[in-house]
Amino acid sequence: MKNWCCAVLFKRIETTPGQEPLSPALNMTMDLYTIEPAETETCRRSRITSSTLCSGSVLEEDPYSLIRGMQGYEVTPADLVFLKRARQERQINALQRELDELLRQRRNQMLARDLSLASREKIQTDLDEILSCEQTVQMGQVFLSRKLSSTEVEALDSKSLLAQIKTADVQQAVEEEQAEITALENRVARALELRERGEQRQQEIENRNRAILTKKVLFVQHLSPCSV
Repeated sequence: MKNWCCAVLFKRIETTPGQEPLSPALNMTMDLYTIEPAETETCRRSRITSSTLCSGSVLEEDPYSLIRGMQGYEVTPADLVFLKRARQERQINALQRELDELLRQRRNQMLARDLSLASREKIQTDLDEILSCEQTVQMGQVFLSRKLSSTEVEALDSKSLLAQIKTADVQQAVEEEQAEITALENRVARALELRERGEQRQQEIENRNRAILTKKVLFVQHLSPCSV
């Protein structure tokens, strides 16, 4: 069956005028392997018969399988060149398929990575917005607690709470807070000044007491010889 399939692939090569006829071993119905060395790849492929579909599948698996078992057939240099090229093409095709698969996997991995990064950025953005909203609500609760009771403030949802905050009220509250801060700073400065003055006064009192004590000691020492 194998020899029949190979025989179907070949056709008889007609000799041109002035060319010596082929030997009986080579003068057989063949197509792929009785190729003259000068014949190009394009010419060789153009002479393949309609049965090359069978030879293509066999050739792809093993280029040398077409000439195995053909007793009496001598392989020509052109056959070796063609078989070598066929094997190289087979290896190139296998490598190309492997490369295509690796590129496909790489594209999928890059797509998955991009989707992961995009999801991470979106989650971070949403989290920042949530935190910012929570901080705004907390500040609004503190602001409204200036004129509302804690029970009334807690009963308001975020939307209702923010709706009651007016720009003018916020500006007025900021000015009041700033005034309170300024007054507090003045009180602190005044307290520090008074403290410094008190320390100076205390130091003066201690110095005066030392001076008085020194005078008393000297006076006692002065009186001692007189009493003797």
